[in-house]
Amino acid sequence: MPLSVLELFNEIKLKTGSAQIANWIVSEAVAKPYFQALSEGLTPDDDSVSKALNCARRLEEGEPIQYVLGRWSFRDLELIVDPRALIPRPETEVVVEVALRCLTKRGVDHPRILELGTGSGAPAIALATEIEGAYVLATDLSVESLSLARANLGLYTDRISGQMELIRADWFRAIDPDEQPLIDHGEFDLIFSNPPYISQNDYDRLEPLVRDWEPRSALVSGERGTEQLETILSLAPRYLAQRGFVVLEMDPAQIGSVVDFARGIGYECEVFHDLAERERGLVAKLLRDDHRRIGDSLTTL
Repeated sequence: MPLSVLELFNEIKLKTGSAQIANWIVSEAVAKPYFQALSEGLTPDDDSVSKALNCARRLEEGEPIQYVLGRWSFRDLELIVDPRALIPRPETEVVVEVALRCLTKRGVDHPRILELGTGSGAPAIALATEIEGAYVLATDLSVESLSLARANLGLYTDRISGQMELIRADWFRAIDPDEQPLIDHGEFDLIFSNPPYISQNDYDRLEPLVRDWEPRSALVSGERGTEQLETILSLAPRYLAQRGFVVLEMDPAQIGSVVDFARGIGYECEVFHDLAERERGLVAKLLRDDHRRIGDSLTTL
C-alpha cells in the first residue's frame, strides 16, 4: 500500500530525528511544501518516496543537509548549493548587511563593488539584486565555484537592474589577461570577501560535517589562518575608490591581529558583530588621498 505524505514525513522524521529536516526533505521530494501536500491529501509516487529515503540516507552518512537538498536560502535568495563551494551561512548574511550600510554611508549612485572569492555567488548576487544600478564584479580562483555562481546568477538576472560579472582570478589578478582591465579599471566603492581564514591546525580539528564535505581550498589560509586576509588588505588600496571600504569576514579570534595589521598599513578600522554578538569581521577605510600609491608600494614588498 502506498505511503501517505504524513506517513512518509513520520518515517523521515524517525530516521533523522528532526521534524524540521523531515519537512524540508519531504517538501523537496514531492516538489511542494509539506503542509500543502498534507492538506491536499497527496500520495507521493514511488520516485518521491525513493528520493526522500535517499536524502535521509545521505544525512545518516554525514552529508550536510544543504548539500542533500541541493539548495539553500540566503537573505531573500534561494540558491543552488553543492560541494563546489562553501555553504552560505548566516554569518555571511551579516557581512552583506554591513556592506549595505557602508554603501549607504558612501552615498554614491550606481556603486562599484568587488567580491573576492565569491564561491556560490551568494553575497555578490544579494548585493546586485538589492542595490539599484550597482556594478558587481565577483571573482574566484576555482573553476568549479564559478560554474556554480554562474548557475545561481542565472536564476536572478531579471532582478538585477545594474550589472554583475564573474571572472576567474587569484584575488586581484585575473587568470585571463583580457579580463584584467575589469579589475584594474576599478576604483571600487566596496571590496568585500569571506576568504579562507582557517589555519592548518584548526582545519584538522574541524567537525567532520565541514572538513569532510566543504572544499578545503575555501577554508584553509595557511599556518596562521590570517595570510589571505592580510593579502587582501595589502593589495586593496590600489583598487579602492577614494574613501572606499574593505569589508572582511574572519574568525572572532583573529580580529585583534588583523585590526593591528590593517592599522599598520593606514586603515581606519571598525569591528562588526554577528547574530550571536561575536566579533565577526572588519570594516577598513583608507582616508589618505594617496591611498592608491600605498597599494602599489605594498605590492612590491
